[in-house]
Amino acid sequence: MSRKKTDPKAAVDAVCRLIREKDRFLVLTHEKPDGDAVGSQLALLIALWDLGKDADGITDTVPEQYRFLPQFGILKSLDEYRGTDSREVCMILDSSNSSRTASGLIPEGVVIVNIDHHTDNNLFGDINLVNPDAAAAGILVYYVLKSLGSEISPDIADNLYAAIITDTGRFGFSNTDAEVFRVMADLVERGASPVKITNLIYKNYSYRRALIFGKALNNIESHLGGKVISMELPYDLVKSLGIGPHETDGLVEYLQGIKDHEASFLLKEFSQGEVRVSLRSRGRINVMKIAEKYNGGGHSAASGCTMMMPLQDAKKVLIEECRRQLR
Repeated sequence: MSRKKTDPKAAVDAVCRLIREKDRFLVLTHEKPDGDAVGSQLALLIALWDLGKDADGITDTVPEQYRFLPQFGILKSLDEYRGTDSREVCMILDSSNSSRTASGLIPEGVVIVNIDHHTDNNLFGDINLVNPDAAAAGILVYYVLKSLGSEISPDIADNLYAAIITDTGRFGFSNTDAEVFRVMADLVERGASPVKITNLIYKNYSYRRALIFGKALNNIESHLGGKVISMELPYDLVKSLGIGPHETDGLVEYLQGIKDHEASFLLKEFSQGEVRVSLRSRGRINVMKIAEKYNGGGHSAASGCTMMMPLQDAKKVLIEECRRQLR
């Protein structure tokens, strides 16, 4: 797939010009938000408020590990927002297409700003700040705020730090480059708290969640001579333990430490015949190509999708997809 990229400087200038000219903003991100989505959204929303703008941030259910982020309470749920007056500008962050957001909330006639770093972004905005070379949407928001001359307060710095550290896998993914460390250093100088953020995101799960992880670890399998690793949470286990979708966040990362494998995936059957899949790769297999076949997406090294079939069938399909790429 071609990497769609807009002129970064021109796009940043256009976004800043719009922010200066307009007053009423709606800030959205993708469904099932991750750390980059939530951190970027909060940072931009706080900055808009600091500039005296009338702005709302609407979100899907946010995983528990991100609810500590500064000023998290300013975000509204979809239900809370319904009936609110229309906006002039809708800013959509970290979403490759508008269908992955709460697009039904976008009033007609607004200017749509698309800020994203996914390779499959379809440039759906009136203004598109899209750069697949950026490690996270948080980095693009950082450059917008710098160009605006807006103060990057400690609260904004913490949110951007969380956005970037999560989308770089704690600096362990291949998208971690020198730019990441330059931006992170500046955020720390502006008040971001690396130890606090790392501890609250990665070292703060409940005893119950640890038990769920233990059950899942009993369901690990090796495929294709150890090149592919799978883990599964079948429906009967999910039902018996009452496992919620966000209680499995981060579980697939455990598989990344297994040596000599090329790709791994976690299968979660929250309802029969509907399997949510988290995919990870060390580089040789492009898991985004697999996810896209099932209306999912993400990045070449980390993607997700939902497969409408029994769990065991989904596992066979994914193994075969990986086999094709390893030939």
